[in-house]
Amino acid sequence: MIGLWVVVPPVADAVGGFGPALEQYNTRMAAAPAVNWWSWTDSALLLVFGGIPWHVYFQRVLAARDEHVARRLSLFAAVCCLFAALPPALIGILAHGADWAALGVPDPEPARMLPYVLAHLAPPAVAALGLGAVSAAVMSSMDSSILSSSTMTARNVYRPLVDPKASREALTRAVRGTVLVLGVAATLIALQVKSIYTLWVLCSDLVYCVLFPQLLLALWDPAANRLGSYAGMFTGFAIRISAGEPLLGLPRLLPLPQDEHGLDMVPIKTIAMISGLVVMWSVSRLTAKQCPPVPLDGQAARDTATPVAASLHDGLTG
Repeated sequence: MIGLWVVVPPVADAVGGFGPALEQYNTRMAAAPAVNWWSWTDSALLLVFGGIPWHVYFQRVLAARDEHVARRLSLFAAVCCLFAALPPALIGILAHGADWAALGVPDPEPARMLPYVLAHLAPPAVAALGLGAVSAAVMSSMDSSILSSSTMTARNVYRPLVDPKASREALTRAVRGTVLVLGVAATLIALQVKSIYTLWVLCSDLVYCVLFPQLLLALWDPAANRLGSYAGMFTGFAIRISAGEPLLGLPRLLPLPQDEHGLDMVPIKTIAMISGLVVMWSVSRLTAKQCPPVPLDGQAARDTATPVAASLHDGLTG
């Protein structure tokens, strides 16, 4: 975070100050097409609620000394995230005040703005510090994601399906092997897709549509059961996939209205999330006799609770 803040002053000096850059930014934004507020709101809700069920967050929560520390750290982290978002936003605004033609550089795409700013508007030492900060953040997030994915695979796939009586040493070996497999797979995916950011948004998309309703009801609805969980997961996933996804080459099956830029005029992601939530809530109550809900405590909870609840219980008791 400090590395990105250090970049702001020299970049502001290179473009003639923050005031002219902000004026140029406002001028360009005024000439930009109207905002599709349906799509904007849909993406905003995705970023807010879709970030909650990520396992990398719960790793930190479950590592806290007690629930009070976990709550305080979560709220403090929220403030830190807002503070950390300021330097990239300021750098983006300052980039609008740069005369890229005079620098012999075509106007960079928004996704490539930061490396262009560091390369052409910042002194070499500052550019190295900024790139180092971004690289450190990327590597930190990457190893957390791969480790959490490997851990979940070992505990929720290898142990129940391959070796139910696996010892701690066997699970450790499974995690190490899965790290290698997932690392290679992630590298191949990164080399194939055109936008890593788009891939990340797609992943958050599925987490928001499928897992957020599961987490919400598993924790707060005592009537939530396994059949409701399965029905809600299928509903949210089916609706979201039916909306199509160009990144994966999935065709659009739902006749959704779009604007001139190809953005949906319907908050389909939020609709998929709410649909999964309602279906899980309803089916859980309709099937309460056939599949009684299990509370989040005891060995039986880990074995028979809803998928998300079982994963949470593993962490809480681990």
